[in-house]
Amino acid sequence: MAGDAVERRALAELKAALKDIWQDGFTDAYLLRWLRARDFDVAKAEDLLRKNLRWREENQVDTLVERYECHPVLKKYFPGGIFNHDREGSPVYIVPIGNGMLQCLPKEQLVRHVVCIMEQLQRERDRQSRKLGKVLDSSIFLVDYENFSLKQVYSLQVFDYIRAMLALYENNYPETLKLGILINNGWKKMLFEHVDPSQLPAHWGGTIVDPQGGPRCTHMIGPGGELPEAVGRGGGVLAADPEATTCFLERGRRLEVPVQVDVAGSELRWQLMAKDVHFSLWRTEGDKNRVELIAPAGLSATTSRSAGRCPAKSPEPVGTFSYSQGIFLWGRRDVARAHAPSNKLSPKNRNKH
Repeated sequence: MAGDAVERRALAELKAALKDIWQDGFTDAYLLRWLRARDFDVAKAEDLLRKNLRWREENQVDTLVERYECHPVLKKYFPGGIFNHDREGSPVYIVPIGNGMLQCLPKEQLVRHVVCIMEQLQRERDRQSRKLGKVLDSSIFLVDYENFSLKQVYSLQVFDYIRAMLALYENNYPETLKLGILINNGWKKMLFEHVDPSQLPAHWGGTIVDPQGGPRCTHMIGPGGELPEAVGRGGGVLAADPEATTCFLERGRRLEVPVQVDVAGSELRWQLMAKDVHFSLWRTEGDKNRVELIAPAGLSATTSRSAGRCPAKSPEPVGTFSYSQGIFLWGRRDVARAHAPSNKLSPKNRNKH
């Protein structure tokens, strides 16, 4: 598998360095991906791989596909989908860029959705490798910018999301992009060199239509495009959530949301939409001093969304929202109890000077 002497030597050194965490999945092809991502610097490749394994364990990525509950908005509007394979058998993922998703859902929720997609792609590559009897460790992406606007180009929110996506790919799925094709002049010629038209939707130069005759095959590929105003405006899906709490705070006030955790090993989860706020999380045990779990962090000056989760290894974490001016704030949180069903709690909010 390793071509030249440099590759073979680096591969042998990386194998030796990973003996303490060796897994059956550490094939030559797999390890070479991490080496290529760091130009065959063994120490850097080892560091990248170990960080990835910790990330996968901390976020339970190995079982994410089975556990993942896709948000209805993502299921209906998130752009893209796996659609057949190229001439060598690698998966093809078609992405009609959307607009408005970041105004509707927290970036963290979108990132988690993308992680699930990346895991699905990896599983499809594994299936194809077994089926065809050869290593297929990369995918083709066809990206359609038809609905991408100048407003998105200059949006800091979009830039931050794209930066997060690039970091996610580079740190955890290196060397899995076989080819990226942007819809532009000459794109069909390049695409057809790698993918037979019989494997593509009619809208992108192929011959396949969906069961209703649609050329975009939206039964397999999320449509993207502009989100309907009813979905994306105002508080979006969070403001409409019957389990969310809505609160208006005046300048200089603080809102504390105590959450009782009575099972060690539980997980506190929250979603927040607000303007000009700082969010922090503390833990208290009886009359003891508070222990800061998450340092105060500000949300943007324009209405934005945030979501997160934190292990509740010991009782009674307390979330606190503070802010610099009058705002509306939508929020919900629940506790996923260890070895028990999710426990939805009614908020016990109080304003403080």
